[in-house]
Amino acid sequence: MTPFEHVAALFSFVYALALTHLLARIAELVVARDRVRLSGERTRPRVLVLAPSPKRSCICGREVRDDACAPRFSEDTECRVIR
Repeated sequence: MTPFEHVAALFSFVYALALTHLLARIAELVVARDRVRLSGERTRPRVLVLAPSPKRSCICGREVRDDACAPRFSEDTECRVIR
């Protein structure tokens, strides 16, 4: 195995442990749902962390592919990638 494969295997174990921990805590919340009250203020940030990031776009509004954006018109020189 190459060093990259060793690191990838390590990360997969860490990811599996984190996912197991997350699911176990959610199961505990479901079991204790009569004693636990969920707050939108505290739940929203946690959900947003798990949500996928939005697609990168260009100032001209087009979706970015391969870290480049083709301007709509040849005179568009201000077309650059954002976020």
